[in-house]
Amino acid sequence: MSFRIILLLLMLFIPLANLKAQPNGLEKAFSLIELLSSEGMNVSRQVDLLNSALSLYRQGKMEEADNLVNTALSELTSLQKELPNYKFWRNFWLFLRISAIAIVPPAFYYIFPRIYAYLWYRARRKWVVRRIR
Repeated sequence: MSFRIILLLLMLFIPLANLKAQPNGLEKAFSLIELLSSEGMNVSRQVDLLNSALSLYRQGKMEEADNLVNTALSELTSLQKELPNYKFWRNFWLFLRISAIAIVPPAFYYIFPRIYAYLWYRARRKWVVRRIR
């Protein structure tokens, strides 16, 4: 009787141990997806790959799912290597846009009166002033 209980417990825990061993790549991939997407990188392709891998895991196609996870993981690690460069250029363009917007009011304040005066002079330079007695 006790042998059957031990066998039943082993049958219950072996699949759980196998599931815990499998998702190491998945856990790393999900953590990389969280990191990269929080920085603003596009990881939608890798998310689709991992969703496909999860559905294949549910269907019991472990090898195909592992291949998809490894593909997504390799793409995510290459994106992680590009992250510092991506952050630099994102911050550079953000600074450039903010600077362009911030320079408009002072430029308008200083340049508009000069342009207006120049155009006013060009339009009225042939006018003659007469003395009225």
